[in-house]
Amino acid sequence: MQTGRICLAVATRDRPKMLRQALLSMCALDDVAKAGVDILVVENAALSSLDGTIEEFAGRRVGTSITLLHEPRLGIVHARNAALDHALANGYSHLAFIDDDEVVAPDWLSELHKAQTERRLDLIGGPVHAFVEEKPCGVLAAALWRGYQARVMRVERAALDRHRRDSDGLIMIATNNWMVDLEFCRKTGLRFDPRYNLSGGEDSGFYHGARRLGARTGWTPRAVVSEEIPPERLSVVYQFNRAFDQSVVSFHRKFETRPRLKWLIVPLSILYKTLAGGALLLALPLTLGSSLVGAIRALGFASGRLAGLFGVQSRHYETTTGR
Repeated sequence: MQTGRICLAVATRDRPKMLRQALLSMCALDDVAKAGVDILVVENAALSSLDGTIEEFAGRRVGTSITLLHEPRLGIVHARNAALDHALANGYSHLAFIDDDEVVAPDWLSELHKAQTERRLDLIGGPVHAFVEEKPCGVLAAALWRGYQARVMRVERAALDRHRRDSDGLIMIATNNWMVDLEFCRKTGLRFDPRYNLSGGEDSGFYHGARRLGARTGWTPRAVVSEEIPPERLSVVYQFNRAFDQSVVSFHRKFETRPRLKWLIVPLSILYKTLAGGALLLALPLTLGSSLVGAIRALGFASGRLAGLFGVQSRHYETTTGR
């Protein structure tokens, strides 16, 4: 067993430029106290095309190997479980994930590992900031970007509040800033659920599964990653569809064991979100457009809940955005 060694994994598909930026940031990571680091790239595509990229980064970080693992079966769960299997089979003590459209701060992994070790947590995460490569063009894109930034800040403030009140175990740990103590996985056999393979939400499923199995989970504000938001995500259609997909996924997770209850709760949720979306649209002149993202996402959420009632499933991961 590679005691005290972290497998830092990133799953990728059709985003070679973003992946390269992610690898550049990973190779610039600070050393982690009492732990070595290896990088694993899981290419989720029918044909592998990243050998040249891996060769380019080999040896850039002293003491760190970079491995390419090809997972030809399409789906985010296939990719994540391939990384989990690799880390378990090779005796790593921890598995960390970021997304291929992110970059990490130099102290990200050391802060994540430090907080996990000091608090003896099984699963830990941290904040995700957002950035754009170029300033959005046009009034609509600029308004969406302001709204997106405001939403990211609200999410982080809520997490900080829970952290200060020692209730950060209730924060859902997403795989865009995520680390698990693999001893917990070895003891429990917990894996990513195949039901979320194309829909997304596999990290939420893992988090809730871990909590049911008694995992100690937490969040640290000091371990920061930053997500690049490409222009195609700053559109009304994308923001609506993303909220729709997330709503559908959470609907099926919450009501799969309570099918009758959904007909009591969900109609009220749909009504509330529809009214909230309408109110945010009316507030656009007062917010200088920054409430647009909230309005779109509220309406997308309401539509997703309605679709969930009639058995619709999300297929978010059939396509990718970015470069």
